[in-house]
Amino acid sequence: MLFNQRLAKLLNRQQKVQNTKDEYFNAAINHLWELLNSDQIFRSILNELEHSPEKEDIQIEMQEKILFPETEFKNAINAYLQIKQAVERINKGLFSPSNRFHVKRCVFDLYIFVAEKIGDVDFALGLIERYKHKCEWFPVQRKKLHGIYTSDTKRGEKNLAYHLYEFLYDQGLDFKIEPRSASGRPDLVSAQSEGQRLIADTKIFNCDKKYIAKGIRQVYDYASQYSQQFGYLVIYKVCEKDLSFNLSGKTRSAIPFLEHNNKTIFVITIDIHEYAQTPSKRGTLKSIEIDKDYVVEIINSDDD
Repeated sequence: MLFNQRLAKLLNRQQKVQNTKDEYFNAAINHLWELLNSDQIFRSILNELEHSPEKEDIQIEMQEKILFPETEFKNAINAYLQIKQAVERINKGLFSPSNRFHVKRCVFDLYIFVAEKIGDVDFALGLIERYKHKCEWFPVQRKKLHGIYTSDTKRGEKNLAYHLYEFLYDQGLDFKIEPRSASGRPDLVSAQSEGQRLIADTKIFNCDKKYIAKGIRQVYDYASQYSQQFGYLVIYKVCEKDLSFNLSGKTRSAIPFLEHNNKTIFVITIDIHEYAQTPSKRGTLKSIEIDKDYVVEIINSDDD
């Protein structure tokens, strides 16, 4: 499901809760909860709220008076927990109609939080897609990037990464490069001190399938270390063989992504190889495919 389709469905369910007649309120809440828990992207966002240490500060007993926690994140945790409790009471026949107004407010607050989260992901993907197009569509840029890699192949991956960072910085994205973490050194972590972080790493594809799969694993590990639901792997293809993915799904612009253990890793391949022939004369390129089972096996292995 595409991001805009997810948001449209979520908006419809949220509005149904707000506008439904009292006798249909319980069904509307259950329909909303079913949507939130049936979609991997939504579940990964709820998982952040469910397992946040700040959850311990929230009083989950239903209140007649609407509470406003001191931060937006705590407010989202509160909204999630209140809705979860309401669903449990509805299904046990214990929900009090006097709490409908309170739950409606929580539904609205949770909708805003989830919509903003998905908006952050859409924005980050949009920037990286724009960078991909800039690198692939314009011959001068493609030649420049190929030269960056071939002039110093030992540092080529790192030098290409800095080219990406420069682009993201010019687009207004604030970030820190290579912060230390227990699981390693991710290339880029944006907004490290607050809010949604952009966890990104870069890899060179020179026909080594396992190296790319281990790159996805690294981003997955970094996302876990920083308690984030989303991560991005940018791959620079420097060989003639094609690279294809059969993972969990693809975005509207055909960017593949892996969903595993409430983490979603987007994989963006940028082709900077200098071909000897034009596309019309190359024929079908030999392709190396990486599927979900192979990546999950790498994620679950002890092989570093």
